[in-house]
Amino acid sequence: MKIKNIVTCSMISIFSLPIAADVKLELPKEVTVLSVNGKEGESGLLEFVNSSPDHINLPNGSNQIVYDVRKVYNKGSSQGKKYQSPPMVLSFNSIDSAVMMKVPQLNTLDSAREFDKKLTISLTDESGNSIEHRNIQLPINGFSINKNYSQLLESYNKTQIPQLKTVANSVINTTENKIKNNVSESSKLTILKDIFIQMEQEEKQEFLTWAINNIH
Repeated sequence: MKIKNIVTCSMISIFSLPIAADVKLELPKEVTVLSVNGKEGESGLLEFVNSSPDHINLPNGSNQIVYDVRKVYNKGSSQGKKYQSPPMVLSFNSIDSAVMMKVPQLNTLDSAREFDKKLTISLTDESGNSIEHRNIQLPINGFSINKNYSQLLESYNKTQIPQLKTVANSVINTTENKIKNNVSESSKLTILKDIFIQMEQEEKQEFLTWAINNIH
């Protein structure tokens, strides 16, 4: 009997342990997760989805969630209508934190259609601070009932690589130009100071008068 109790307690302890997760993403009830970091389907999402449907467990660092928003209006009525947004990609970076995702209150179909245009959501940490993120509609070529979101996400990410390179090159060029300009201006100022120091007192006074008159 004691052995049975020990085994039972051990099993309870094991299943009571929190699932190892670095980032906990809390989801609105209207959100349906379609893919997490390129994995989809029941087997693919199993490692992220907890027993509770209101959050998923993610690794530290960058994460990408493909999802859509669904809502039923006039439920139970003959005029009931279902709303389903286009699939979206949410990209964000977080470490060792609980992240809360919120979508606007889509009280009417008109507000839902407005959401389709803006795709505005909020992402905050435990303290309510906004987390930098990107939320866009997942590009889909053609029409297919059974969509492979992993492939669609991979294709989307590939299109972002050239853009990232362009942005990176732009930043590098801008930084290099600033450094060159700073060096050039610094060199001119150093030369000017050296010349000024070597001037006679009358020459210094004459130079200062000229400089003041030419300040714009």
